[in-house]
Amino acid sequence: MLVGRHPRLGDRHVEVEISNQEDLMTEMFPRTKNVAWEGATPRILANNEMYYPGVPSAGFTGFLQNEEIVMVIKHAETPHRSPFAQRAIIRVYESHIATLHKYPWFAHECVNMIERRLLFDATMSLSKSLIILLRKAQGQQHADVTKPTPVTLQELTVATLTCPGFSEAQKATYIQQLFNGGFGSMASNRGMNLKFGGVGELAPYWPFQVVARDPSAQEDLVLYFASLMRDATMGTHRMSLVDQHRLRASGGNTQGPFGHITFDYGTAKTLVEVAEVELRTIEQLLSRVLHRSRANSDA
Repeated sequence: MLVGRHPRLGDRHVEVEISNQEDLMTEMFPRTKNVAWEGATPRILANNEMYYPGVPSAGFTGFLQNEEIVMVIKHAETPHRSPFAQRAIIRVYESHIATLHKYPWFAHECVNMIERRLLFDATMSLSKSLIILLRKAQGQQHADVTKPTPVTLQELTVATLTCPGFSEAQKATYIQQLFNGGFGSMASNRGMNLKFGGVGELAPYWPFQVVARDPSAQEDLVLYFASLMRDATMGTHRMSLVDQHRLRASGGNTQGPFGHITFDYGTAKTLVEVAEVELRTIEQLLSRVLHRSRANSDA
């Protein structure tokens, strides 16, 4: 551009335009309805559209549609059937990495738990496909810029383990997949000015879907918190038959470091609604065990 030549990307001419955050978010989440972007912050608009007279449209239903997430998985699993992935499969992974970074996780009242689950499932599927590609490419001398490299997996790992929307248990599941695929070293943040989630001793047992561990919290403090939860649920309180049935149905057990915690999520659908249920439960459990501790010390 500085020498007056038309910019190119490989063998293609490209147009370079100055943009802004609003346009970027609109392009990244094109099927989002009833949202106005203020920078990277979504503002949900009143739904005044009608399907039919007297029948309002669905309005805002999330930032991504199910089929968008499903297509990302299909691009990675069958790139030969996808024009988007066929010429440069690395696009699929770079696109998903960008989505994890730019997704408005901080808009807790807008993020649906189902959408989060779909995004995490897509992340697991893409990382699995990427690990298979990298294992097949090991030992090859020729570098192909259209194909992913270990750096791509490292970038996906950083995006996943620093993602504020994924739970501790989800991040621990991702790390386990890295180890199973022979890339466990990528779960280390050594040399990076970043805090990874899912790496703590108790991460695989984390019982909360939204309430997260502060990455800077000391391990001893987390262990103490877990012991309080276990004491509150398993100490002097016997489980009811209903809770025992729920535990067996969910495949859980009472031997974990957090004991047995059950949540009544009811109609909670968003991050903020689920967090309210979990925080309320934590408060109730702590009041049990800390009240006993104070009573014993007073005696």
